[in-house]
Amino acid sequence: TLVGLVATLRRLATEPSSSPALRAAARRRLAALAAARDDAHRPLVPAAHPATWWGLLDVTDSDVPVVAPGVPLRLSGSSLSSIGTCSLRWFLEHEAHAVTVASTAQGFGKVVHALADEVTTGRTPADLAALDARLDTVWRHLDYEARWRSDQERAAAREALARFLAWHAGERGRRVVDSEIRFICQLHVAGREVLLRGFIDRLELDDAGRVHVIDFKTGRSAPGRAELATHPQLGSYQLAVRAGALDAAIAAAGSPAAGPAAADPVVPGGAELVQLRRDAGGAGAGPRLPGEAPGPPEVQAQEALPAEGPTWMDEVLGEAVRTIDAEAFRPTLGEHCTMCTFQTSCPARPEGRQVID
Repeated sequence: TLVGLVATLRRLATEPSSSPALRAAARRRLAALAAARDDAHRPLVPAAHPATWWGLLDVTDSDVPVVAPGVPLRLSGSSLSSIGTCSLRWFLEHEAHAVTVASTAQGFGKVVHALADEVTTGRTPADLAALDARLDTVWRHLDYEARWRSDQERAAAREALARFLAWHAGERGRRVVDSEIRFICQLHVAGREVLLRGFIDRLELDDAGRVHVIDFKTGRSAPGRAELATHPQLGSYQLAVRAGALDAAIAAAGSPAAGPAAADPVVPGGAELVQLRRDAGGAGAGPRLPGEAPGPPEVQAQEALPAEGPTWMDEVLGEAVRTIDAEAFRPTLGEHCTMCTFQTSCPARPEGRQVID
């Protein structure tokens, strides 16, 4: 085919192992193909011209910055995690808007989160049968490719809700402030204004007036201990508490710990990941008997940020701001690559690397 012929000639013309005579012959043939025109003087084989070859063009620079100077950087806990994991993927998702459609796994999480919120706010009783009935009303809207897969995930959703109820009923010496809370706080980081935004699954207040942030997770994996200690999403929630972004929600709940008349500022008491797909003790906590309900979920706690002074979150935010300002969006290889939707666009992967160096 003509396409195959051009590809072969291009390879021979640029391959260092080709002899000089072979490279010259390939280039003459490419030149002849590139010069061929139809009756309207349009090129018949534009792919033969080097001006169209990927890898030979100069790297371009944009005159328009990703975020213009003076414009606040809008960041969230999830975007901070994404930048820290792989800044190239963050750029493709958040700035190039090359996102894929929502998956059924995301739908699973949204359903479980919504039902947990209904229980927390009292709209649905803290009863597994009631939650199971509510689950039936929405489950058919999740588009699973196979019936067996839908049934499998339906059973997993019921177990996740059973774990949530076991956790919800547990005594932690705290009371619920609110759930599904949006926040935004203004920060100044590395010479830039940053608007830190987020969505907190649940807030709880202990007897000492410290605010505990709860984040429900419905994935199968959980972060390790070292990763948990500097988990950006949990850290961003705690930073928002410390900055006063949740004071209104806390005051509305009738707490004396917040508001203009408060004697002491609201301080974070820590943050927790509640892994609703994992039993306490980890995913391998042991098999259950047939029909036996799961017990409490695995809870991973992050230590509280200090009430004042610099923290590790300042470093996370500063590094993210510097990366965006420098537009240094580089790929980072790791376990996350296996589930990345941009493998064919990633120069660090065999599928996406340049064919000509």
